[in-house]
Amino acid sequence: QVARASKARREFFRPRVEQLEDRRLLALISVTGTGDAIAEDGLVTLREAITSANFNFNINADVAGIGAYGTDTIAFNISGGGLQTISPIIPLPMITDTVIIDGYTQPGSVPATAIASATINVRLDGEFRSLSSGLLLGHTDNLSHSSSGSTIKGLMITRFGINSFGSGAGAGIQV
Repeated sequence: QVARASKARREFFRPRVEQLEDRRLLALISVTGTGDAIAEDGLVTLREAITSANFNFNINADVAGIGAYGTDTIAFNISGGGLQTISPIIPLPMITDTVIIDGYTQPGSVPATAIASATINVRLDGEFRSLSSGLLLGHTDNLSHSSSGSTIKGLMITRFGINSFGSGAGAGIQV
């Protein structure tokens, strides 16, 4: 009788199928070098990361965006301890697609809390920028933005301009 009951349960068992919501992981691009070139040299620069995020694909073999491109996160994993300085020679590409640039992902960096100050280990410094470069639609500041909803956090920014060219509700950049 037990075998017959078990067989009867199997015959009447209908698995329930539920529709799942559409999800995708967003791309995570890790900056691994402080240089300024777009080159296949084993390192990913901030310039390469922004360019890949803008175009929604890996621009060369060094860039390995993990996940599907969309609202992407640019993280940092630059070797060496302490403060790492990125000094672009010419302005960085304008950010044209929503992105999160998160300096707190650099090893040793810690966001501020109610009882402690932040520890920031990535500095974006405009000391060596070319003021006559003519890039970024004629703007000479090193970091410009034209899409809404982006965030820059966990970076020490010195001698560097940030321009926001977004429009409409929620436009601009959150720093």
